[in-house]
Amino acid sequence: MVSRQAAASLSSTHTHHLNEDGSSGSNLTPLGWPGRVNPADLKRAQQLQDGGTGVGDRIPGFRTSAAFFSSLRSNLALSSSPLPPSPMSTPPSMQGSASSLPPPSPSAHATFPPANEPPDNDPLAGIPELTTYAATSEEDRLAALKLIADAVAQQRQVAGRILVFNPINLAIYGAVLAAVAQFLYKDSGDTAKIVTTYAGITMAALVIVRWATSGYILMAEEVGWDWLGKDDTALVTKFGDDIIGVCVLEWVKSGSISGGRKRGKVKGEVKAWTVGLKYRGKGVGTALLEEAVALVQSRGGDSVEFAEDHAYSKRVLNKFYNGKFDRREQRAQKALREVLDASPGRGKKR
Repeated sequence: MVSRQAAASLSSTHTHHLNEDGSSGSNLTPLGWPGRVNPADLKRAQQLQDGGTGVGDRIPGFRTSAAFFSSLRSNLALSSSPLPPSPMSTPPSMQGSASSLPPPSPSAHATFPPANEPPDNDPLAGIPELTTYAATSEEDRLAALKLIADAVAQQRQVAGRILVFNPINLAIYGAVLAAVAQFLYKDSGDTAKIVTTYAGITMAALVIVRWATSGYILMAEEVGWDWLGKDDTALVTKFGDDIIGVCVLEWVKSGSISGGRKRGKVKGEVKAWTVGLKYRGKGVGTALLEEAVALVQSRGGDSVEFAEDHAYSKRVLNKFYNGKFDRREQRAQKALREVLDASPGRGKKR
């Protein structure tokens, strides 16, 4: 047997060390047995000797990841000064702080319109001017006459609708069609004959309506220079370049008669009062009556009224069908009375 001193001398002679390639520099194991040394076991033994292993040593790449997140955390550290929250991701509890920020300063290249320049989005920009005046030129008076003639002719359309849709006329028309069907129908083959007869009866009825209302066309043709007296005043309302309303005043002397002549003040009689179709119901007609009343009062007139033979006074149809025209006349009279009541000379006799 080998003594203890000999064993210690042998162990010190063969000192354990590692080469650069990780292999053992001795043929002896840590237990002193000859053989091949495992590099992993040596590394583990070295780690245990240094104080054990950490998490970064057991997980591959952990140290690199930990260093990256540490750097990222330091870069994302916010400063102590408050920053405005983003409007896209601001929580509701923090949205009020963004409203206290001052508005951005204008660009150095920004241009502003002058203070006295009207804005481009003015709702009245480009709208023609609306004016009312007494027509003196031949062009304006002719346009006024044309507007009056059109209004007279338009009464034919109203009269035609009255005739067509009158309940009694519709009942007569239906009775005639029923009688024709009763007389002509024998079998199903007579259907085409009945339809053709119905079409003929309908066309005949429309011809009768057209003939019965043709008098309004003749009345419209009478509105000309002879109808418009030389001393008559034609008040017109002009919208841009178009005359859209007209009121014709005839001056009639009123008062006592002396030596075959009327002495006293004058009164104004409305011979025509109309507004273009698409401009009705917008106050243009009332404004014309107000101008007419003011003009008569400025000339010392004592009253304003509609002439008995005004342009729309004549009736073409039988009085049974004239109810709508009579109601129109009543509305015109009422409008004139309301204007007179609201005028400064309301106490004057009308």
